[in-house]
Amino acid sequence: MLSRMTCDCPLYAQEIGSGKYCKYGVKSLIQDYCSFDWSIIMAVTQMDIAERVGVDQSLVSVVLSNKPTPIKVSVATRQRILQAVKEMNYRPNLLARALAKGKTHTIGFLTASSFLEITAAMLTKMDDFAEEAGYEVHSVHTRAEFDLTVKRAHKLIGRGVDGLIISGAFPSIPPSQLQAELSFSVPTVLFSLGTPMPFACRQVYQGSSFGVKQAVDHLYELGHRQIYMIGAKWKGWEADLRFAGFNEGIESHSLGGAKEKLYHFPTYRHTNEDGRRVRDDNRIVSATKEFVKNHPDCTAIICVSDDLAMPILDTFTRMGIRVPEDISIVSFGNDPATLYTHPPLSTIDTPVRKLTQATFDLLMDGIDNKNKEPKEVVIPSELILRQSSGPVRKDLRLTICD
Repeated sequence: MLSRMTCDCPLYAQEIGSGKYCKYGVKSLIQDYCSFDWSIIMAVTQMDIAERVGVDQSLVSVVLSNKPTPIKVSVATRQRILQAVKEMNYRPNLLARALAKGKTHTIGFLTASSFLEITAAMLTKMDDFAEEAGYEVHSVHTRAEFDLTVKRAHKLIGRGVDGLIISGAFPSIPPSQLQAELSFSVPTVLFSLGTPMPFACRQVYQGSSFGVKQAVDHLYELGHRQIYMIGAKWKGWEADLRFAGFNEGIESHSLGGAKEKLYHFPTYRHTNEDGRRVRDDNRIVSATKEFVKNHPDCTAIICVSDDLAMPILDTFTRMGIRVPEDISIVSFGNDPATLYTHPPLSTIDTPVRKLTQATFDLLMDGIDNKNKEPKEVVIPSELILRQSSGPVRKDLRLTICD
Protein backbone atom coordinates (compact mmCIF):
# COMPACT_ATOMS: atom_id res chain seq x y z
CA MET A 1 0.00 0.00 0.00
CA LEU A 2 1.29 3.42 -0.94
CA SER A 3 1.86 5.93 1.83
CA ARG A 4 -0.04 9.17 2.04
CA MET A 5 1.99 11.99 0.45
CA THR A 6 1.55 15.67 -0.21
CA CYS A 7 3.10 17.98 -2.76
CA ASP A 8 2.90 21.56 -3.98
CA CYS A 9 1.92 20.64 -7.51
CA PRO A 10 0.01 23.67 -8.92
CA LEU A 11 -2.06 21.36 -11.09
CA TYR A 12 -4.52 19.40 -9.00
CA ALA A 13 -4.55 15.67 -9.54
CA GLN A 14 -7.11 14.23 -11.89
CA GLU A 15 -9.35 11.67 -10.28
CA ILE A 16 -9.47 8.37 -12.11
CA GLY A 17 -11.46 5.60 -10.46
CA SER A 18 -10.48 5.34 -6.85
CA GLY A 19 -7.11 6.99 -7.31
CA LYS A 20 -5.64 10.25 -8.59
CA TYR A 21 -3.02 10.90 -11.24
CA CYS A 22 -1.00 13.94 -12.18
CA LYS A 23 -2.11 15.70 -15.34
CA TYR A 24 1.45 15.20 -16.63
CA GLY A 25 0.73 11.49 -16.74
CA VAL A 26 2.65 10.24 -13.72
CA LYS A 27 1.53 6.64 -13.28
CA SER A 28 2.25 6.28 -9.56
CA LEU A 29 -1.11 5.82 -7.83
CA ILE A 30 -1.50 7.98 -4.73
CA GLN A 31 -4.08 8.37 -2.02
CA ASP A 32 -4.77 12.08 -1.93
CA TYR A 33 -2.33 14.24 -3.86
CA CYS A 34 0.04 14.08 -6.79
CA SER A 35 3.56 13.20 -5.75
CA PHE A 36 5.13 14.26 -9.05
CA ASP A 37 8.84 15.06 -8.78
CA TRP A 38 8.98 18.61 -10.15
CA SER A 39 12.78 18.60 -10.30
CA ILE A 40 12.41 16.45 -13.43
CA ILE A 41 11.09 19.40 -15.39
CA MET A 42 12.14 22.34 -13.20
CA ALA A 43 15.88 22.65 -12.57
CA VAL A 44 17.02 23.40 -9.05
CA THR A 45 18.31 26.97 -8.76
CA GLN A 46 20.60 28.71 -6.31
CA MET A 47 17.49 30.42 -4.93
CA ASP A 48 16.00 26.99 -4.16
CA ILE A 49 19.13 26.05 -2.26
CA ALA A 50 19.09 29.37 -0.37
CA GLU A 51 15.48 28.79 0.69
CA ARG A 52 16.24 25.23 1.82
CA VAL A 53 19.21 26.36 3.96
CA GLY A 54 17.60 29.64 5.08
CA VAL A 55 20.32 31.99 3.79
CA ASP A 56 20.62 34.72 1.18
CA GLN A 57 21.23 33.62 -2.42
CA SER A 58 24.48 35.62 -2.48
CA LEU A 59 25.96 33.24 0.11
CA VAL A 60 25.08 30.25 -2.05
CA SER A 61 26.75 31.93 -5.02
CA VAL A 62 29.91 32.60 -3.01
CA VAL A 63 30.17 28.99 -1.84
CA LEU A 64 29.57 27.52 -5.29
CA SER A 65 32.00 29.88 -7.06
CA ASN A 66 34.75 28.81 -4.64
CA LYS A 67 36.65 32.02 -5.33
CA PRO A 68 38.09 34.67 -2.97
CA THR A 69 35.43 37.23 -1.97
CA PRO A 70 34.90 39.91 0.70
CA ILE A 71 31.79 38.01 1.84
CA LYS A 72 32.63 35.66 4.71
CA VAL A 73 30.80 32.36 5.08
CA SER A 74 31.12 30.27 8.21
CA VAL A 75 32.28 26.69 7.98
CA ALA A 76 28.94 25.43 9.31
CA THR A 77 26.92 27.43 6.76
CA ARG A 78 29.21 26.34 3.93
CA GLN A 79 28.69 22.70 4.90
CA ARG A 80 24.91 23.13 5.05
CA ILE A 81 24.89 24.71 1.59
CA LEU A 82 27.05 21.97 0.08
CA GLN A 83 24.88 19.31 1.71
CA ALA A 84 21.76 20.91 0.19
CA VAL A 85 23.47 21.02 -3.22
CA LYS A 86 24.09 17.29 -2.99
CA GLU A 87 20.63 16.39 -1.69
CA MET A 88 18.82 18.56 -4.26
CA ASN A 89 21.02 17.33 -7.13
CA TYR A 90 21.88 20.88 -8.13
CA ARG A 91 23.50 21.41 -11.54
CA PRO A 92 24.72 24.82 -12.78
CA ASN A 93 22.60 26.36 -15.52
CA LEU A 94 25.25 26.64 -18.22
CA LEU A 95 23.00 28.56 -20.59
CA ALA A 96 22.23 31.20 -17.97
CA ARG A 97 25.91 31.43 -17.09
CA ALA A 98 26.80 31.85 -20.76
CA LEU A 99 24.25 34.64 -21.20
CA ALA A 100 25.55 36.41 -18.11
CA LYS A 101 29.25 36.16 -18.99
CA GLY A 102 29.06 36.20 -22.78
CA LYS A 103 30.90 32.84 -22.97
CA THR A 104 29.77 29.24 -23.27
CA HIS A 105 33.21 27.84 -22.43
CA THR A 106 32.98 25.50 -25.39
CA ILE A 107 35.41 24.99 -28.28
CA GLY A 108 34.65 23.56 -31.70
CA PHE A 109 37.24 21.13 -33.06
CA LEU A 110 36.81 20.25 -36.75
CA THR A 111 38.97 17.32 -37.82
CA ALA A 112 39.54 16.06 -41.33
CA SER A 113 40.62 12.54 -40.41
CA SER A 114 39.28 11.31 -37.09
CA PHE A 115 40.27 7.70 -37.92
CA LEU A 116 44.00 8.44 -37.52
CA GLU A 117 45.75 7.48 -34.28
CA ILE A 118 47.39 10.91 -34.19
CA THR A 119 44.02 12.67 -34.43
CA ALA A 120 42.59 10.56 -31.61
CA ALA A 121 45.64 11.39 -29.47
CA MET A 122 45.22 15.11 -30.22
CA LEU A 123 41.55 15.05 -29.28
CA THR A 124 42.42 13.36 -25.99
CA LYS A 125 45.09 15.93 -25.13
CA MET A 126 42.89 18.82 -26.28
CA ASP A 127 40.14 17.59 -23.96
CA ASP A 128 42.65 17.48 -21.10
CA PHE A 129 43.82 21.06 -21.68
CA ALA A 130 40.25 22.30 -22.12
CA GLU A 131 39.04 20.58 -18.94
CA GLU A 132 41.85 22.20 -16.97
CA ALA A 133 40.86 25.61 -18.33
CA GLY A 134 37.15 25.09 -17.68
CA TYR A 135 36.18 24.43 -21.31
CA GLU A 136 34.55 21.60 -23.22
CA VAL A 137 35.54 20.42 -26.69
CA HIS A 138 32.86 19.66 -29.28
CA SER A 139 34.45 17.73 -32.14
CA VAL A 140 33.01 17.12 -35.61
CA HIS A 141 34.34 15.20 -38.59
CA THR A 142 34.63 17.01 -41.94
CA ARG A 143 35.97 14.17 -44.17
CA ALA A 144 38.58 16.67 -45.42
CA GLU A 145 35.88 18.33 -47.55
CA PHE A 146 36.22 22.11 -47.69
CA ASP A 147 32.53 22.95 -48.16
CA LEU A 148 31.54 20.62 -45.34
CA THR A 149 34.21 22.15 -43.11
CA VAL A 150 32.85 25.66 -43.65
CA LYS A 151 29.24 24.50 -43.21
CA ARG A 152 29.92 22.73 -39.94
CA ALA A 153 32.07 25.56 -38.63
CA HIS A 154 29.11 27.92 -39.02
CA LYS A 155 26.85 25.40 -37.28
CA LEU A 156 29.19 25.27 -34.31
CA ILE A 157 29.28 29.06 -34.18
CA GLY A 158 25.47 29.05 -34.25
CA ARG A 159 25.53 26.81 -31.21
CA GLY A 160 27.59 29.35 -29.32
CA VAL A 161 31.16 28.02 -29.28
CA ASP A 162 33.73 30.57 -28.10
CA GLY A 163 36.33 29.54 -30.67
CA LEU A 164 37.23 27.10 -33.43
CA ILE A 165 40.14 24.81 -34.24
CA ILE A 166 40.12 23.61 -37.84
CA SER A 167 42.39 20.70 -38.67
CA GLY A 168 43.35 19.87 -42.24
CA ALA A 169 44.70 21.31 -45.47
CA PHE A 170 42.85 22.16 -48.65
CA PRO A 171 45.50 22.40 -51.40
CA SER A 172 42.96 22.40 -54.24
CA ILE A 173 41.22 25.55 -52.93
CA PRO A 174 42.67 28.91 -54.09
CA PRO A 175 44.33 30.92 -51.28
CA SER A 176 41.93 33.85 -51.75
CA GLN A 177 38.92 31.56 -51.25
CA LEU A 178 40.55 29.91 -48.25
CA GLN A 179 41.14 33.27 -46.61
CA ALA A 180 37.62 34.50 -47.34
CA GLU A 181 35.71 31.41 -46.21
CA LEU A 182 37.87 30.46 -43.22
CA SER A 183 37.48 33.88 -41.61
CA PHE A 184 34.86 33.52 -38.89
CA SER A 185 33.21 35.70 -36.26
CA VAL A 186 34.87 33.80 -33.40
CA PRO A 187 38.59 33.29 -32.70
CA THR A 188 39.90 30.58 -35.00
CA VAL A 189 43.14 28.59 -35.19
CA LEU A 190 44.01 26.55 -38.27
CA PHE A 191 46.03 23.40 -37.70
CA SER A 192 47.92 21.10 -40.06
CA LEU A 193 50.28 18.15 -39.73
CA GLY A 194 52.03 18.83 -43.00
CA THR A 195 50.79 21.72 -45.13
CA PRO A 196 50.52 25.28 -43.76
CA MET A 197 47.83 27.65 -44.98
CA PRO A 198 49.08 29.90 -47.80
CA PHE A 199 47.79 33.14 -46.27
CA ALA A 200 48.33 35.20 -43.13
CA CYS A 201 46.26 33.73 -40.31
CA ARG A 202 46.51 32.26 -36.83
CA GLN A 203 47.84 28.77 -37.43
CA VAL A 204 49.88 25.96 -35.93
CA TYR A 205 51.57 23.30 -38.01
CA GLN A 206 54.15 20.58 -37.73
CA GLY A 207 57.54 21.43 -39.16
CA SER A 208 57.71 18.09 -40.97
CA SER A 209 60.57 19.24 -43.17
CA PHE A 210 62.96 19.31 -40.19
CA GLY A 211 62.54 15.61 -39.43
CA VAL A 212 62.62 14.47 -43.05
CA LYS A 213 65.79 16.47 -43.69
CA GLN A 214 67.31 14.78 -40.62
CA ALA A 215 66.32 11.40 -42.08
CA VAL A 216 68.03 12.12 -45.41
CA ASP A 217 71.17 13.33 -43.58
CA HIS A 218 71.15 10.21 -41.40
CA LEU A 219 70.87 7.86 -44.38
CA TYR A 220 73.52 9.77 -46.31
CA GLU A 221 75.95 9.39 -43.38
CA LEU A 222 75.31 5.63 -43.48
CA GLY A 223 76.49 5.58 -47.11
CA HIS A 224 73.13 5.64 -48.89
CA ARG A 225 72.91 7.49 -52.20
CA GLN A 226 69.81 5.91 -53.78
CA ILE A 227 67.20 7.24 -51.35
CA TYR A 228 63.51 7.34 -52.30
CA MET A 229 60.41 8.80 -50.70
CA ILE A 230 57.26 6.68 -50.96
CA GLY A 231 53.70 7.89 -50.46
CA ALA A 232 50.21 7.55 -51.84
CA LYS A 233 49.01 10.01 -54.45
CA TRP A 234 47.90 12.62 -51.95
CA LYS A 235 46.57 15.99 -53.06
CA GLY A 236 48.94 18.91 -52.85
CA TRP A 237 52.05 16.80 -52.24
CA GLU A 238 54.25 19.54 -53.75
CA ALA A 239 53.23 21.91 -50.93
CA ASP A 240 53.61 19.23 -48.23
CA LEU A 241 56.49 19.96 -45.86
CA ARG A 242 57.50 16.29 -45.87
CA PHE A 243 58.40 16.59 -49.54
CA ALA A 244 60.00 20.00 -48.89
CA GLY A 245 62.33 18.39 -46.33
CA PHE A 246 63.08 15.51 -48.70
CA ASN A 247 63.85 17.93 -51.52
CA GLU A 248 66.14 19.98 -49.26
CA GLY A 249 68.03 16.88 -48.13
CA ILE A 250 68.45 15.44 -51.62
CA GLU A 251 69.68 18.76 -53.02
CA SER A 252 72.04 19.46 -50.11
CA HIS A 253 73.87 16.18 -50.80
CA SER A 254 73.69 16.51 -54.61
CA LEU A 255 71.73 13.27 -54.98
CA GLY A 256 69.80 14.35 -58.07
CA GLY A 257 66.27 15.64 -58.49
CA ALA A 258 63.89 15.02 -55.59
CA LYS A 259 60.89 14.64 -57.89
CA GLU A 260 62.60 11.72 -59.61
CA LYS A 261 63.11 10.11 -56.19
CA LEU A 262 59.45 10.46 -55.17
CA TYR A 263 57.48 7.27 -55.81
CA HIS A 264 53.68 7.40 -55.68
CA PHE A 265 51.77 4.34 -54.52
CA PRO A 266 48.12 3.97 -55.61
CA THR A 267 45.51 5.01 -53.06
CA TYR A 268 45.35 2.16 -50.58
CA ARG A 269 42.64 3.26 -48.16
CA HIS A 270 38.90 3.52 -48.60
CA THR A 271 35.85 3.96 -46.39
CA ASN A 272 33.68 0.88 -46.11
CA GLU A 273 29.91 0.74 -45.60
CA ASP A 274 30.40 0.87 -41.82
CA GLY A 275 32.24 4.19 -42.11
CA ARG A 276 35.60 2.64 -41.20
CA ARG A 277 38.81 3.53 -43.04
CA VAL A 278 40.16 0.25 -44.37
CA ARG A 279 43.71 -0.34 -45.61
CA ASP A 280 44.06 -2.49 -48.73
CA ASP A 281 47.29 -4.34 -48.01
CA ASN A 282 47.07 -6.23 -51.31
CA ARG A 283 47.54 -2.96 -53.16
CA ILE A 284 50.53 -2.12 -51.00
CA VAL A 285 52.09 -5.54 -51.61
CA SER A 286 51.66 -5.17 -55.39
CA ALA A 287 52.99 -1.61 -55.39
CA THR A 288 55.99 -2.60 -53.24
CA LYS A 289 56.92 -5.42 -55.62
CA GLU A 290 56.55 -3.08 -58.58
CA PHE A 291 58.77 -0.50 -56.88
CA VAL A 292 61.54 -3.06 -56.20
CA LYS A 293 61.30 -4.32 -59.80
CA ASN A 294 61.67 -0.78 -61.21
CA HIS A 295 64.27 0.42 -58.68
CA PRO A 296 66.57 -2.50 -57.74
CA ASP A 297 69.32 0.06 -57.05
CA CYS A 298 67.34 1.59 -54.12
CA THR A 299 69.10 1.23 -50.77
CA ALA A 300 66.82 3.29 -48.52
CA ILE A 301 63.25 4.58 -48.44
CA ILE A 302 61.46 7.23 -46.43
CA CYS A 303 57.72 6.52 -46.07
CA VAL A 304 55.33 9.43 -45.60
CA SER A 305 53.45 7.54 -42.85
CA ASP A 306 53.83 4.66 -40.40
CA ASP A 307 50.57 3.30 -41.78
CA LEU A 308 52.31 2.72 -45.12
CA ALA A 309 55.73 1.73 -43.79
CA MET A 310 54.53 -1.21 -41.69
CA PRO A 311 52.97 -3.25 -44.55
CA ILE A 312 55.94 -2.37 -46.80
CA LEU A 313 58.28 -3.76 -44.13
CA ASP A 314 56.19 -6.92 -43.96
CA THR A 315 56.25 -7.24 -47.77
CA PHE A 316 60.04 -6.88 -47.85
CA THR A 317 60.33 -9.69 -45.30
CA ARG A 318 58.12 -11.98 -47.40
CA MET A 319 60.20 -11.15 -50.48
CA GLY A 320 63.39 -12.14 -48.69
CA ILE A 321 64.63 -8.54 -48.52
CA ARG A 322 66.27 -7.94 -45.16
CA VAL A 323 65.81 -4.70 -43.23
CA PRO A 324 68.18 -2.95 -42.67
CA GLU A 325 70.86 -5.24 -44.20
CA ASP A 326 69.45 -5.01 -47.75
CA ILE A 327 67.38 -1.85 -47.52
CA SER A 328 66.81 0.78 -44.82
CA ILE A 329 63.40 2.21 -43.91
CA VAL A 330 62.57 5.45 -42.14
CA SER A 331 58.92 6.11 -41.40
CA PHE A 332 56.86 9.12 -40.32
CA GLY A 333 54.51 9.64 -37.36
CA ASN A 334 55.90 7.58 -34.47
CA ASP A 335 52.79 5.43 -34.13
CA PRO A 336 53.18 3.27 -30.96
CA ALA A 337 52.96 0.17 -33.17
CA THR A 338 56.32 1.02 -34.80
CA LEU A 339 58.03 -0.05 -31.58
CA TYR A 340 56.82 -3.60 -32.10
CA THR A 341 57.58 -4.22 -35.78
CA HIS A 342 60.48 -6.49 -36.69
CA PRO A 343 62.78 -4.67 -36.67
CA PRO A 344 61.42 -1.60 -34.82
CA LEU A 345 61.02 1.26 -37.28
CA SER A 346 63.15 4.37 -37.30
CA THR A 347 60.55 7.09 -37.57
CA ILE A 348 60.01 10.84 -37.56
CA ASP A 349 58.09 11.89 -34.50
CA THR A 350 54.83 13.82 -34.49
CA PRO A 351 55.00 15.73 -31.18
CA VAL A 352 51.30 15.46 -30.35
CA ARG A 353 51.44 17.10 -26.94
CA LYS A 354 53.45 20.11 -28.13
CA LEU A 355 51.25 20.57 -31.20
CA THR A 356 48.06 20.33 -29.16
CA GLN A 357 49.34 22.64 -26.42
CA ALA A 358 50.45 25.27 -28.95
CA THR A 359 47.09 25.09 -30.75
CA PHE A 360 45.08 25.37 -27.55
CA ASP A 361 47.21 28.23 -26.18
CA LEU A 362 46.89 30.20 -29.42
CA LEU A 363 43.11 29.78 -29.36
CA MET A 364 42.88 30.82 -25.70
CA ASP A 365 44.92 33.91 -26.51
CA GLY A 366 42.33 34.78 -29.12
CA ILE A 367 39.39 34.12 -26.78
CA ASP A 368 40.74 35.73 -23.60
CA ASN A 369 42.65 38.64 -25.15
CA LYS A 370 40.52 39.06 -28.28
CA ASN A 371 43.75 38.76 -30.26
CA LYS A 372 43.13 38.45 -34.01
CA GLU A 373 46.64 39.25 -35.23
CA PRO A 374 48.02 36.62 -37.65
CA LYS A 375 50.51 34.34 -35.96
CA GLU A 376 52.35 31.27 -37.18
CA VAL A 377 53.57 28.64 -34.72
CA VAL A 378 55.80 25.85 -36.07
CA ILE A 379 56.54 22.75 -33.99
CA PRO A 380 59.54 20.91 -35.51
CA SER A 381 59.51 17.16 -35.92
CA GLU A 382 62.52 15.05 -34.99
CA LEU A 383 64.03 11.77 -36.16
CA ILE A 384 63.86 8.80 -33.78
CA LEU A 385 66.48 6.18 -34.58
CA ARG A 386 65.67 2.50 -34.16
CA GLN A 387 66.79 -0.70 -35.91
CA SER A 388 65.28 -0.33 -39.41
CA SER A 389 68.01 1.99 -40.72
CA GLY A 390 71.60 0.81 -41.12
CA PRO A 391 74.74 1.01 -43.32
CA VAL A 392 74.31 0.74 -47.09
CA ARG A 393 74.56 -2.78 -48.55
CA LYS A 394 77.62 -3.79 -50.58
CA ASP A 395 75.72 -5.19 -53.59
CA LEU A 396 74.54 -2.58 -56.05
CA ARG A 397 71.24 -4.32 -56.79
CA LEU A 398 68.64 -5.98 -54.56
CA THR A 399 68.51 -9.76 -54.57
CA ILE A 400 64.90 -10.91 -54.40
CA CYS A 401 63.67 -14.29 -53.21
CA ASP A 402 60.04 -14.84 -54.23
